Amino acid sequence: MQRHTMNRHRDSRPRGFSLIEMLVVVAIIVVLVTILLPVLSQAEEQGRMTVCLARLRQIHIASKQYANENRHLLPRITFTSVGGSSTDQSYSDAIIPYLVPGAGDTDGDGLVDGKWYENINHFRCPSVKADIKNAQAYNGQILDFGINNYGRLDDSKASQAKYYPSMSARQVTDIRTPRVIYYAESNYKSAARPETLGGTTRANGKLEWPLRSTFDEGAYIRHNWGYNAARLDGSCEWFDGRTPNHTEWWIEQRNDRWWNNEGGDDPNYKKKTEDFKDQTDKLKDKYGS
Repeated sequence: MQRHTMNRHRDSRPRGFSLIEMLVVVAIIVVLVTILLPVLSQAEEQGRMTVCLARLRQIHIASKQYANENRHLLPRITFTSVGGSSTDQSYSDAIIPYLVPGAGDTDGDGLVDGKWYENINHFRCPSVKADIKNAQAYNGQILDFGINNYGRLDDSKASQAKYYPSMSARQVTDIRTPRVIYYAESNYKSAARPETLGGTTRANGKLEWPLRSTFDEGAYIRHNWGYNAARLDGSCEWFDGRTPNHTEWWIEQRNDRWWNNEGGDDPNYKKKTEDFKDQTDKLKDKYGS
């Protein structure tokens, strides 16, 4: 009787986890973490991409305000400050007064004071861990966005070309397609200068993707294998960087001699127009419209 009571008491004690049960629990936790981490990481990146788009939109609005006060001219990619002997200013110096009240040249040396950039993130992409020591912009600031400088010319005479080579200092009313890409992501530490995107002539079907340079150095796949860009009309969106979209970058002139089939004083205009149309159709078939 006593032995039975002791056995019953011993069986009623709480039992701990066995080694196998512990291993099963750990395995389940590892699987859950493996599944959730990429999802959480992607969600964080999506948030950074949204902030990046918002900053691009602010830059575009500031550029539009600048153009409204400067005969509808878009900001130059780079320029020389008053009294300067070489290029020492970037497009950001032209538009920062529209982003930060009071910003500008406050000490009279002809340069936008660097202090205005110290506590702002308007020209920064939150997905980029930047170091000011490696900044390659002409003004020495970290710029994660550049201006479309595609570099395409289709005629030896720029006045008769169908496309402008760059958006720099163009009058808004001279650009035919408001949907053209204006700003896009850039590499702030590129020796080719982050202000400019493109720059290599891409005529005769010799097109490279991604655009060289500063864009091809990781900027075109910064967000989930893509990049953010702002169009001239103010819309901002994400593009898949793995898919070439050259026609989105082509800066079409509002040149009546081209579009009205007059050709100006060029005797070969008709043939050039036909040749160019054939070339454009081939490029659209290859790279998409």
